[in-house]
Amino acid sequence: MSTQLTQSQANQIDSALHSIYPRLGGGELTQLAKLFGSNGILRTLRTVLNPPPPPQPLGGNPPRVSVTVQLAWIDKRPYALMHDEQHKVEIADVAVFYFDTNRWSTGSSTTARCLLLQAKAVKTAAQLSAPTVCLNPPAPKSNTTTERELRLLSKWPKFDMYLGSNSNIPLATNIQVPFSTSPPPMGWFMGTPMIRPSSSQVSTWVSPWMCAPADQDHACDETLGSLLCRHFSGGQSHNIIKRPVDAGAPFNYNPAFLNRRAPSATNWDLLCIEMIRAVSGQIIPPHLTNGVRQNRSQLAVMYSFPVWPALKVLAATALNIFMRFSKKRMPILIVSRVFDETHDL
Repeated sequence: MSTQLTQSQANQIDSALHSIYPRLGGGELTQLAKLFGSNGILRTLRTVLNPPPPPQPLGGNPPRVSVTVQLAWIDKRPYALMHDEQHKVEIADVAVFYFDTNRWSTGSSTTARCLLLQAKAVKTAAQLSAPTVCLNPPAPKSNTTTERELRLLSKWPKFDMYLGSNSNIPLATNIQVPFSTSPPPMGWFMGTPMIRPSSSQVSTWVSPWMCAPADQDHACDETLGSLLCRHFSGGQSHNIIKRPVDAGAPFNYNPAFLNRRAPSATNWDLLCIEMIRAVSGQIIPPHLTNGVRQNRSQLAVMYSFPVWPALKVLAATALNIFMRFSKKRMPILIVSRVFDETHDL
């Protein structure tokens, strides 16, 4: 991918997060509601990712570069039933998709990435001083919900995917996500204080959300701003200190798969595509749907910012209500960059 974000941009995101959370402390759903509320991270991402004007080429017009940042909700959070389990487990709390499209007079190409985030609010003194996976509880007991979440994101055993905990018919079966590094880059844990940190603990929280790959006892020592910037830069950035684990992972995207099952998609590709299929077509930028408005099999509760002025207050209120009281809903953040030399945007 051609985008290479900087540590300065990561710091800008983390600084904005501190503005969202001027007083640390709160439950997981409340903190997620603030993250994606009307005064949340979306506006900052638009500012940070807004591309500078490209240089004027000799004897021609400069290419156009545009970035869109949109938020959607899918009605039911996707769940996985691992083949050695009797109980389903949610795949993630948040999915962050990034699409990078390049257009030329001779054609176009799109690369796609997905980053899954499992959010936890921490409350023990040890976790408030030095957060580590699994955050809350720090060391989950066998076959508990948190242990299954960790096992899924750290081991990716074969599983069937369901749209909701009460679904009986799987969206896809026999998914086994391949990965070449351990821990894998697809899913990360992110923690925030449930209890206000003490004066000796607060310096740990360089960002209100500290992140780590899915690996038991791994230190949550990367800020959410850094993690997102690496994800939008292709997993690593030349301008941010290299980490052992990439942020997110690429998948093969084909707009033809939006209205039908993807017969040629397997493993990680299939998981990502099925999550996108559960989102209303309005959230998918037109250049990702071949210019055709797509309908989804699942109705979505969707807000895209900025919204019409008269609906801003209503949208912000509804957004917080859904996040706080409907854990079954899942926020999907979609960032799309288009580099266009045809001027057909």
